[in-house]
Amino acid sequence: MAADNNDKDSTQPLSQAQTSADAMLRLRQELYLGVTLKDRYLIERELARGGIGIVFLAQDKQLLSRQVVVKILLEEMAGSEHRAWLMKKFSQEIEALARIDHPGVVGVFDAGQLDDGKPYLVMQYVEGRSLRSAMDAGKSDFRQVADIVRQIGQALSAAHDKGVVHRDLKPENIMLQTLGEGEEIIKLIDFGIAQVTDSQISSPERTRIAGAMPYMASEQLKGKPSAASDIYALGVIAYEMLTGSLPFYPGTMVELYEMQQLGVQVRPRELCPDLPPAAEQAILRALSFAPDQRPRRAREFGEELARALTANQTAASGTSPAETADSSGVVASFRTQTLEPEMAHVLFTDLVGYSKLPMDQQTQYLGELQQVVNATSEVARARERNQLISLPTGDGMALAFFGDPAMPVRCALEIAGALLSLPHLRLRMGINSGPVHRVADINANRNVAGGGINLAQRVMDCGDAGHILLSNVTAELVQQTGLWTDALHDLGEQEVKHGVRVHLHNLWTGELGNPTLPEKLAKSREEKTAALHAEQEKTAALRAEQEKPEARHRVPWLIAVAVLVIGGLLAALLWSRTNHDSGQQTTGTPTVAPPLALSYSITVQRYRDGKPSGSPFTIPGGLVIENGSRVHLNLTTAQDGHLYLLNEGPELKNGLPDYNLLFPTPNTNSGSAQLRAAQTLRLPNSSEFVLDNQEGTEKIWLIWSPGSVTELEAVKPWANDRDKGEIKDAAQTRTLQEFFRQHESAAKAETEQSDQQTKLKSRNGLFVHLLRLEHR
Repeated sequence: MAADNNDKDSTQPLSQAQTSADAMLRLRQELYLGVTLKDRYLIERELARGGIGIVFLAQDKQLLSRQVVVKILLEEMAGSEHRAWLMKKFSQEIEALARIDHPGVVGVFDAGQLDDGKPYLVMQYVEGRSLRSAMDAGKSDFRQVADIVRQIGQALSAAHDKGVVHRDLKPENIMLQTLGEGEEIIKLIDFGIAQVTDSQISSPERTRIAGAMPYMASEQLKGKPSAASDIYALGVIAYEMLTGSLPFYPGTMVELYEMQQLGVQVRPRELCPDLPPAAEQAILRALSFAPDQRPRRAREFGEELARALTANQTAASGTSPAETADSSGVVASFRTQTLEPEMAHVLFTDLVGYSKLPMDQQTQYLGELQQVVNATSEVARARERNQLISLPTGDGMALAFFGDPAMPVRCALEIAGALLSLPHLRLRMGINSGPVHRVADINANRNVAGGGINLAQRVMDCGDAGHILLSNVTAELVQQTGLWTDALHDLGEQEVKHGVRVHLHNLWTGELGNPTLPEKLAKSREEKTAALHAEQEKTAALRAEQEKPEARHRVPWLIAVAVLVIGGLLAALLWSRTNHDSGQQTTGTPTVAPPLALSYSITVQRYRDGKPSGSPFTIPGGLVIENGSRVHLNLTTAQDGHLYLLNEGPELKNGLPDYNLLFPTPNTNSGSAQLRAAQTLRLPNSSEFVLDNQEGTEKIWLIWSPGSVTELEAVKPWANDRDKGEIKDAAQTRTLQEFFRQHESAAKAETEQSDQQTKLKSRNGLFVHLLRLEHR
């Protein structure tokens, strides 16, 4: 709404029409008081108003009367030519907030339309004050400015990384949320005129000149805003916070542009003599006329200015490096970074399936998890002793305990016990003890970094919902205390990212924890079985070679027998050990059947700014692909057979998977699933699979069978011009779901990768392979 007052199309003198509009706005505001939206959001009172909309405080009746903000767009208050633009920008504000998941950006919970057709947006209520109010209350000290600018830089970079440019950054649109005990964190609000790259709401159009004039960069004045424009606005805010003045005082946009060309005439140190020279240089660089001369990222500028402002502060104060005094004179622990690493015991948590939840459920689930964690006695005790640093991780949290290595384990068990009554919170947990550095930010010793926390995340990543996994280091420390000896189950080593191997232990005690083998470890053991099968094939091939008459003179009979015996013993030992590890019993000698085989590769063409970037390249699969890329699937058969490919959508429909038939279709292979030996197939044959710009995983079910599959032949009629392969029959969907469930484990393909291809093979009558295309 503040943006509307600064928009070029709305800067007109007050008129009789506007006076009438104000009266209508007041009437509209009164009509909405006491109204409940979606039987959930009860509107209580007005917070702010503008020429085209109102912001209300409301209660979320479905979530413990939590306070929320409801923003209602009253587009009929605008002129007809401006109305469509306002509607589009309101929709793009929803899209921008939905894209960004960062604690420094106000959260969006819901959106909808009123009975009269007016759109509304439900957002997080930020309890605190605006940065403008804080600035009006008095000149900020260097520490406070450093904290605020660093946080704003981090939040802006998070927005820019998602293709969102704020365009209206000013002190009025920055809130300082009160956390208690003097702590405040920033929240960026009002993305009403934000620019959204690759918007799903509307196609690109000529950008209007909009924003608050004192904070608009030169390129924004010409209608060409970019991420650099937000960095310029942050430079203006930093200048204003430190000097109490603006760098330019123009009367018009043309005057502002001319002043910017000449450069800042009153340097910050002329108004603030104590300002470090490095801080002045950082601000002047952010205020550069040319966008490419400003810092590359907002986060970079925030960090640079914060370092310059705090570099000499502790020396000047006369306190120890670990202490500084706040404005009230209270000494608080503070270090830019610990010189020596400390041993931390880290509990890393993650809500499984979080990214697939609707936005309001994401917020709800995180809130419930925070309540559970904060209610544990272990967290309360650690906070009381100043032995805990908690960090948000987007879809969970990390808790770094200092002192007793058993603290995170007790905390994990407390959390697991509380979640028994909250089964919808599917949480996995990983614990590791290792070195960390305490890194200072606005929370003063509330951040940590280092190998200890990184490995805790990797331990957690190996688990599934309900698992409490411990690294070997933590398990040994805990076992020395004599606690949970019978509850710790050694899982052996698992390879995680970048070839790192982690020795894992699974903690479960009766009803707490998850006793099943994590999926990643199960997959590793399946690979061992595949290695066993490969060894058996070699043994069989060697036996066949020895039985050929022409080969008898080349290999002495005694050596051939020895090779067969040793190979057989090794294979039997490996088979026995593998099945013992997985809890299976075997009888007799497994038979070796000719494998059913198929090879595939993926051709990737990167796209940036809507255009191809670089040359296409081929990968075997299993690698992360860049968002926005377009891909082809290349398949080569080893023998005659029948092929079926289905895509599974990320969301359920009416409680069932959303399946789409990709092959066979009428336009590929004449609609037949039958392929001949050595046949090569390129899918899709006339277009490409497009990976969207949202991080995720595309699932493709691949079924290869010697003969036709009844369940899959039955869904071929959906591959028509109207349905485009979408299977809309619930009974058929359930049949496919059960088919995949049974065959993925019972008839799973062995996997073998080369530089560019993945080879799948199985000795069963058919095999089912789930191909995951991960993109980010």
